[in-house]
Amino acid sequence: MHEHNLKTGGLDPTIFNYLYLKTVGIDQNSDKMVKAKNWVLAHGGIEGAQTMSKMKLAVFGHYSWNSFLDIPLMIFRKEGLFQFAYVKDVVAQWVYPHLTALTYMRHFKVVYELGADITELWLNPPREIRIHEAPTFFGPSWDVENLVNEILKLR
Repeated sequence: MHEHNLKTGGLDPTIFNYLYLKTVGIDQNSDKMVKAKNWVLAHGGIEGAQTMSKMKLAVFGHYSWNSFLDIPLMIFRKEGLFQFAYVKDVVAQWVYPHLTALTYMRHFKVVYELGADITELWLNPPREIRIHEAPTFFGPSWDVENLVNEILKLR
């Protein structure tokens, strides 16, 4: 996919556009899909994607959550990093919601299957991508509830 800031295109948007087109039923053997696949592979494949893109791919079951470091939810407790990090103007305002969502998704290994397989975009496909079903969830724990309340106070 053409990226205005790059001379040759962007790996991450090309991967996601390929995933979208395949999800909606576009034939992977069509000229444009073959061209996109070859371009992705020539530019590093899924392995070359940015970390945020890999996390998004994990949400859709195309990358293993186990490949990322676990951020324990306990850091959001008052006695954890919470007391140092969740203070106004310490870091950019967008950090809290992003870190919270990524921590939550990584902890519970959230996966939403789209039904399309894009293993052809890997240079060296893993034997399997470990997709773990999220544990039964009855409601937010104190940590998550408290974190959301504190983030809302920062508005």
